[in-house]
Amino acid sequence: MSDTVRTLADHARPAWDLFREAFPAAEITDLITDLLHLADIDSDTDGTDVLDRATRDWEAERSDPSSAAG
Repeated sequence: MSDTVRTLADHARPAWDLFREAFPAAEITDLITDLLHLADIDSDTDGTDVLDRATRDWEAERSDPSSAAG
């Protein structure tokens, strides 16, 4: 795993740590699911579109970490 991918993961770590503090038995999929519900409510698109875009971005960043937007 590249240093860039580790850095990208570290960007999400504070949110994950806060979520686990509030919900100690939570799995990372629980946070992702709740974020998709939030997208349904708070964004111009729905969770499905957000998930599709996030999956494409994640795949691109895994194959070419230098493509990360930050």
